[in-house]
Amino acid sequence: MVFVIGHWSLVIGVGYFLFIPLSSSSPITHYPIPITHYPLPNPQSPVPSPHYPLSPEGAPSSPVPNPQ
Repeated sequence: MVFVIGHWSLVIGVGYFLFIPLSSSSPITHYPIPITHYPLPNPQSPVPSPHYPLSPEGAPSSPVPNPQ
């Protein structure tokens, strides 16, 4: 159960670590590929990112019971 919690924390942490630099306006202009081609979550994407299969609101639906 600790592994599952740590796994999702790692996924969310990596997602935010990659999303924060992309959310700033200056580095985006340096990429030759449009931002829509990246599988990272962005406000312009109408489809949820495959890197986020669970949202914080959807976490209680996990098959692993929460000890708290």
